[in-house]
Amino acid sequence: EKTKEGSLASTQTHHPSPTLFIMSIHHIVLKYRLHILFSVLGFTLLFLNHSNNNNNNVAISSSDKLLPTQTALRNVKEPIDTETDRAIFWHIPKSGGTTLKWYYGCLGLVIANEVSVSNGHDTDESLQVWEHANGFKYVNADTTGLNGIDRAKSLGLGESGLADVMFTMFPHQISELLFPSGSKYKGRFFTMIRHPIERSASMFYYRRVAKHENENVYLPHLKNIDLATYLKRGGGDRNFMVSLLVNKLGGQVLTVEDLNTAKDMLRTKFLVGLTSKFEESVERFDHYFGYDRNGISTECKESLYPGKNRYGIP
Repeated sequence: EKTKEGSLASTQTHHPSPTLFIMSIHHIVLKYRLHILFSVLGFTLLFLNHSNNNNNNVAISSSDKLLPTQTALRNVKEPIDTETDRAIFWHIPKSGGTTLKWYYGCLGLVIANEVSVSNGHDTDESLQVWEHANGFKYVNADTTGLNGIDRAKSLGLGESGLADVMFTMFPHQISELLFPSGSKYKGRFFTMIRHPIERSASMFYYRRVAKHENENVYLPHLKNIDLATYLKRGGGDRNFMVSLLVNKLGGQVLTVEDLNTAKDMLRTKFLVGLTSKFEESVERFDHYFGYDRNGISTECKESLYPGKNRYGIP
């Protein structure tokens, strides 16, 4: 992920140069294109066209049964109601989300993420905003995972308005639990999208060195193989973005209808940014949500170091 910190020493003895990395990606695309997320590539085309979509009457779904992510969220083109709308960032790994966590903390916004329950705040019995040693502000509810979302619901995070930005990987669950049917409070999603091949490659190099992660993420044996072998053996994504949007987890079979539902949700319910246009996307988010109102965004943006990350990986 992009972070404020500079690159730290990696346990790898060699990192591919940009030229070799591009050549490797080109080789993989040609040789293993049947293995590298054809349907997710279709998603990328949708994302690239998102900002040019001027159709205000896009159907939400061809299904008669609407998902919580369709009923509990505002349409992206609806005017923002600052009293009832809640900003939620859908964090897709290796797509710049960690950078945005730092950026919004720098802006002085109150964040809900995994740091929110550190320093003993996972046992708090009521909601409160607290300040970390780094000066950032957090509400004591972690919305990044399923257990944390359940706790956030029990504490009344959705209606509290204490979090300026919530981060999550689970759009369906956070929509269903924090903004139930009939609630006047609604979620307003935004996300950062990265080309799926680049994202898979970045995840491959990250998993080699990320010692702080759990055993499902940190896989040091990957140091012994190259990227092409990793993808050939089944590494990389398997339509997890569609699965999360339509709540078909655990390897459930996805259908064309699921794909269309996910596309419609992204068109109508998500403000989309692209990591390939990171600074422009951040500007778009700031303008949309009014995050630049305190006048310090320029200072924070100068500290983002676009294109850098702590592991020195692509």
